[in-house]
Amino acid sequence: MIPRPNDDAGVLSVLRITGMRDNACRDRITEALLAVPGVRDADVSLFHATARVVHASSCTPQSLMSAVASAGYRAFLDRP
Repeated sequence: MIPRPNDDAGVLSVLRITGMRDNACRDRITEALLAVPGVRDADVSLFHATARVVHASSCTPQSLMSAVASAGYRAFLDRP
């Protein structure tokens, strides 16, 4: 899914994540995403292998994917 406005709450980006195996992986990715400046919320699903991230428009999807990579996983923008 391409990032899109989410009312006044910011921009919603949905990332597809590879390499998660358990809740510890999910927690590491959540922490990495929340550490990115401009991120307001991160909901990482182990079951769906996705992260739904609400962030300021100044925060790019590339910075989100870099944060996931720094935690040891791969992320891609989810597309329809």
